[in-house]
Amino acid sequence: MGLSHGLDLDATAVTGVLTPVATFSYYSVFRFAEEHLSPRFGWLLGYARPPQYESATLTLPRS
Repeated sequence: MGLSHGLDLDATAVTGVLTPVATFSYYSVFRFAEEHLSPRFGWLLGYARPPQYESATLTLPRS
């Protein structure tokens, strides 16, 4: 007994459908939890932070 249940699907078709569906589902569940339950769920999505750069003083060469 296979997972196809009589459907003729190749692995590429299954992966091409399951990967986006699983990704969308994961993001949707934890985004909902982050907004409606607790901001602590945000770590499961990765925290979006702007990059931090070291401040450097630049001098222009004089001619």
